Amino acid sequence: MTAPLLYFAFGSNLLSTRLLRRCPGAGFRSLAAAPDHRVLFDKLSEDSSGKANLVGAQAGATGPGYARIDDFPVACLDTNDVLRTITYVARRNVSGLRPFDWYLALVLAGMQERAMDPDYVRAFRSAPFVVDPELSRATRLNAMRDLAEAGYDDYSDLLHRNR
Repeated sequence: MTAPLLYFAFGSNLLSTRLLRRCPGAGFRSLAAAPDHRVLFDKLSEDSSGKANLVGAQAGATGPGYARIDDFPVACLDTNDVLRTITYVARRNVSGLRPFDWYLALVLAGMQERAMDPDYVRAFRSAPFVVDPELSRATRLNAMRDLAEAGYDDYSDLLHRNR
């Protein structure tokens, strides 16, 4: 029997409704940390906004704008065990980008769902963002659907809570 593939999720993929729409067989195992790495919004999206990126990792070779790393070590926060996972990092980092409001809301909703450390969440909540001027953007509408399914009909509270 083949061992399950472990994926280290960050950014908008922390929200289960988002990840399950993209990968229906996915399941949550535990919170984990990527030592010597941090998440920045410096991956240039097709819509010109910033998307979450894991900075400090070495690039691999697949994904639209992302490179896959097949043997990425993370520390399981429940057991301190080192887990070998796959993850994706941006092929190119662009400084000065800001996420759209709805994208940051996806990240914050996922962090809340996973009951992540409040100080860590607060740091993300203080990230500067841009209100998406295109209300009919397909990726925005998909995000609205995922947030609504997760119980967030109005995501503005996620963005402004304890800001």
